[in-house]
Amino acid sequence: MKKEKLISAIVVNYDGENLLEECLSSLRKQTHKNLEIIVVDNASTDNSVELIKSKFPEVKIIQTKTNEGFAAANNIGIEKSRGSYVAMLNNDAVAEKNWLKELVEMAEQDKKTGLVGSKILRTGSNEIDTMGLKLIKSGYPLEIKENKGKLFGVDDCACLYRREMLEDIRQKEGIYDVDYFMYFEDADVSIRALLRGWKADIAEKAVVFHKGSISANKRKNLKKYMVERNILWFIAKNFPRGILLRNLVWIVPLQFGVLLLNAFKGNFSVAKAKFDALKGLPKIIEKRKAIQQNKSLQDAELLKIISNQFLLK
Repeated sequence: MKKEKLISAIVVNYDGENLLEECLSSLRKQTHKNLEIIVVDNASTDNSVELIKSKFPEVKIIQTKTNEGFAAANNIGIEKSRGSYVAMLNNDAVAEKNWLKELVEMAEQDKKTGLVGSKILRTGSNEIDTMGLKLIKSGYPLEIKENKGKLFGVDDCACLYRREMLEDIRQKEGIYDVDYFMYFEDADVSIRALLRGWKADIAEKAVVFHKGSISANKRKNLKKYMVERNILWFIAKNFPRGILLRNLVWIVPLQFGVLLLNAFKGNFSVAKAKFDALKGLPKIIEKRKAIQQNKSLQDAELLKIISNQFLLK
């Protein structure tokens, strides 16, 4: 019998005491048994750590002194992991027992498959939450509800990364871009992997039930700020020059439209987000240089992946 490859499952947690037991229990029940489970606790103020220690002694806990953000916490977990594959699972997600088995089987079909996404359903229903990411011509990565055409990327609510891919796209600060803090960090990993010639795929039998952005929903203005700041960095950092110039006719009007619409609604967090994004561009452009110098994917191939959709809905 072929020996199972070690998978490192990483769960980032912040005040998720009421979520962790279901999430970690689903990992404990996986049919793929060669597994290490790592929880990176982002300075929780509840009893998350005590719950893990008492009910899941096999889980490796890494505690941060402050809330480092989702991206940095994932980097910490990846650095401490040993697996040939790294699985990411949100603390508000519950995986079916064959989740890891199906992800690995899909990855093993092609050595150039560096990212494998899951079929993520909304908790309590069979309604699809997401089956990955598409990239629209105005620059935004959006969730998809069905698997058709060439896939842009995976949602790291529940996904699998090949170790070799992660090492191939490593930046100075680690795999994830810590400047994002949260939101678009998975799309950033996806496009950097694509630019290096890796492929993304979906394992439709790898099913996860997701409760949604419970903690983020409490801070909607913060989420809006992060999304609208990070999108400018995502585009400026990762779009090859030819595609960036070609798509400015779509990117610029949508950015102004989002800014004006939110100002009209009295939501000025978007204006602050765009201002802060512009202030941070010098650092982003430095990162861009390394990404664009090392890319192996031809612009024509990336254009085949970019959707012709312009608006966000």
